[in-house]
Amino acid sequence: MERSIEADPERARFRAVKGQLCALLGRYEEAEAAIQRAMELEDSSLNGYAIRVIEYQRLRADVRLRAETGRIRQSLHETTRRLEQEMDQRLTAVAEAIRQREEGELAKLRSESLGTLGLLAAVIAFIVTSVQVADKMPLSDALRLLAGIAGVLTLVFTVFAGVYAAVRSWWLAAPVLLGFALFGYASLG
Repeated sequence: MERSIEADPERARFRAVKGQLCALLGRYEEAEAAIQRAMELEDSSLNGYAIRVIEYQRLRADVRLRAETGRIRQSLHETTRRLEQEMDQRLTAVAEAIRQREEGELAKLRSESLGTLGLLAAVIAFIVTSVQVADKMPLSDALRLLAGIAGVLTLVFTVFAGVYAAVRSWWLAAPVLLGFALFGYASLG
């Protein structure tokens, strides 16, 4: 088209075609300038002048529509990219918060588990020591000692069950009564 325009610079149609091609290539300002120049070069004394000018106006409207569509696409692309980045950042932040909370809960659970294991070790040592002491006592005293220890352990484990909500609270009534009964038997002796 450039060679055709160089060969005949006053031919309006060549400028209009150049405008169309520039629009297709995304060079919208150059396209509008070429179409404007085509309208300026158009001879109003020739037949079909009005039709050609209307065609140039349609081409100009097409160029403007393409330019606006391109701007909108670019804006949408940038907005989409920005939103994707924001969502990635938010998801990363939420994932990190969840990970930290889970690590905290896991550390707390480990600590509670170690505490519970320590308590169980102490209870086992208490039972073993009590049995060893009871072994050297007369039978009736040994039975009262072991009954008292059983009562105390029953009450301790009932309290733990209530604290950790392992069972419904009304289910704890029977172990509490048993613990007090065993402890009462040992005390009366």
